[in-house]
Amino acid sequence: MNPIKNSFILICLLLTACAHFQFTSISLPRNATILAFGDNLTYGTALTDPNAYPNILSELTLLPVINGGKTKELTRDAIARLNELLDQQHPDLVILAHGGSDMQNNIQSEETMTNLETMIIEIKNRNIKVLLLGLPSHPQSGLSALFYQEVATRQNVPVELDLIPALMKDPALTADTVRLNETGNENLAESLHNLIFITEE
Repeated sequence: MNPIKNSFILICLLLTACAHFQFTSISLPRNATILAFGDNLTYGTALTDPNAYPNILSELTLLPVINGGKTKELTRDAIARLNELLDQQHPDLVILAHGGSDMQNNIQSEETMTNLETMIIEIKNRNIKVLLLGLPSHPQSGLSALFYQEVATRQNVPVELDLIPALMKDPALTADTVRLNETGNENLAESLHNLIFITEE
């Protein structure tokens, strides 16, 4: 076979594999609980903010979605808090969107990666599903920081790299440089809802 054609087929297969890896649907039972864990974007304006994406996602899925966000939190400080929430809430899925505050405070990406991997290991050790969400290194970049893909690959967990950066890049969808407004949160929640498949078992 033509070597150029071979190379083209290989590239197509790799692209297909990457796309599948990023957009894997997650099945959950009807009685499942979701923990949305992160920093500013997850927290919203308050844990009781009705426009924060965890509350909107709860309305869409008809499942309890716990807002585990904490504003301005660094990943190094999030590990112990995550462990407490996992032990208290026993979620079936953790949506992990953390590291934004690290990047704002110029924390070395290697440290952020180590902390994210520690969180993912703690989640997986409890047989809980995890979905990693990539955050942009700069609100207008439109791209997730590169380390999110690396963390997902090393820990073999599904990752969504494009969703939040695309939303954060649109001024009509943001409340400030670290948070989405109501419309942005609605878009985020709807997109996540489309990734979650509820079984009747």
